[in-house]
Amino acid sequence: MGFEDLYRPAIVDHRRNPRHTAELADPDVRVERENVECSFDDRMAVALNVRAGAIVAVAVEPDGCAFTTASTSIMAEAILGRPLDEVATMAKDRLALLAAGADPDADAGWKDEDLGDFADFEGVRRFPQRLACVEMPWQALTEAVERAARLEA
Repeated sequence: MGFEDLYRPAIVDHRRNPRHTAELADPDVRVERENVECSFDDRMAVALNVRAGAIVAVAVEPDGCAFTTASTSIMAEAILGRPLDEVATMAKDRLALLAAGADPDADAGWKDEDLGDFADFEGVRRFPQRLACVEMPWQALTEAVERAARLEA
């Protein structure tokens, strides 16, 4: 496993050009997370505006390593316009893939076309010290979606 297996094109692109970083003036929900295990002291935040059970605006603040920044950006792109229940399932599925780590039984899950740019994190799963960096935004999203769903109820 070489350097190119970790820093695949989508990861490099999202690290250099993170999406949805403009601040939301009055978000319905905002969740912040910190990963002190990473040598970059990663931090990130996700803010959502939700209407009729769907995410109508998202803003993220990635601050840390390439994996946290890319994962945060990829997440933001993937969730905009989607219903909360679909986003909750998406986050759960992404976290399950990451939790499987290098287990060969998880190989097929990484071939799913619905993963989009997230599929480029396949190489990271073999490096447990980096998994937390990729997981953090999706864990924050899970909390944000739960809060947003309570507000919508």
